Amino acid sequence: MPLDWHVERKIGQNNFWRDEGRDVSAPYLPYRCVELTEDGNNEIDVDVIVEKEFHLSLNDVPLASFFATPREFKELAVGFLLCEGFIDHAIDVISVEVEDDKLICHADICPDRIKKTRRDIDPDSRFDFCSCAIGSRPCRKKIGSEPELEFDRKVFFKAIEHLKSDAKTWRRTGGTHSVIVCDSEGDILAFCEDVSRASAVDKAVGKAALAGVDLSNCAIVATGRLSVTMVSKAINAGVSVLASKAGPINEGIDLARAVGLTLVGFVRPPHMYVYNGIERII
Repeated sequence: MPLDWHVERKIGQNNFWRDEGRDVSAPYLPYRCVELTEDGNNEIDVDVIVEKEFHLSLNDVPLASFFATPREFKELAVGFLLCEGFIDHAIDVISVEVEDDKLICHADICPDRIKKTRRDIDPDSRFDFCSCAIGSRPCRKKIGSEPELEFDRKVFFKAIEHLKSDAKTWRRTGGTHSVIVCDSEGDILAFCEDVSRASAVDKAVGKAALAGVDLSNCAIVATGRLSVTMVSKAINAGVSVLASKAGPINEGIDLARAVGLTLVGFVRPPHMYVYNGIERII
């Protein structure tokens, strides 16, 4: 096996940001930089993605601080609560209010559940909440041992192509992760981009859940690596399959195998690697 087996080679790679039209409503800002080329140096303006630190609370209890792209706030909040196991359904959420850097959520759940699910968060931390987790993350659900769904592998190849074609902010800035929620027929039910791969999952899951999608019949397809954080979020969201064009991390594989989640990495047509749950892939 060649040492670079996992590398996706591209010949004549395009400068996507030069070709992608600028969206004045998108969360990026122009910055001046110096472009170094074989023909010399040029000062140019390029668009840079914006991130902002948010502090999320549930029923007046502080839960987490994390960085995210400042848009799709309700989707982010609802998706976070689902993917971290604080709620089971989007309808559990009564309200989401945005006050500057605060996401203030109220939900119809038992107070004891917040205490049981909550993790100790350093309020002064300036790191992504999800990426700071150490060791196995708690999951409230276990995927059934007998697969109820089967996904044609072409569904994942199609989803990866959608990630490329729909990721306009990434093409303009090169600074985002993208996530799709799709069903076993290959229909794209939600798409989101964010500076954080974890927040991109939260937003896509939140968008699908708010639209009334039954996530148990869906897969999550992402661009980011398959860490224990990503696997935990997929399990708590209730999907049976998590796939990515990137590779996995050992704890992500171990958690997927422990709960029965189908885990697929390096989805790059015509190949993919299935680390668990091959019975769901046809």
